[in-house]
Amino acid sequence: FELAGALVEADDLAGAEAAYVRADRLGHPAGASNLGVLLEHRGDLAGAEAAYRRAAERGDATGAFNLGSLLAEQGDLVAAESAFRRVDERGDPELTDMAQAALAELHELHAS
Repeated sequence: FELAGALVEADDLAGAEAAYVRADRLGHPAGASNLGVLLEHRGDLAGAEAAYRRAAERGDATGAFNLGSLLAEQGDLVAAESAFRRVDERGDPELTDMAQAALAELHELHAS
């Protein structure tokens, strides 16, 4: 996981992705979440969604938030709401505030 971060800093995204894949396979929650970010950045939305799901299932608040954001962008508002609610369960105050704001936006979209 730490190697992947160093590779991102060195702008070696292919190497970072490979390192995050290894971290993800070892069950590292943030490894899966960060892998999702790289996959989403290069347009692999299905891969990013799967990585974010694994991160969220492992208790990673960032993974849950990113999953909710991706699902909302894809129009799956019900699943996005569920992902944003999982952020609340993770106990990260900053992400919880962001998730609450995202939920409020989703509710406005439903009302429109």
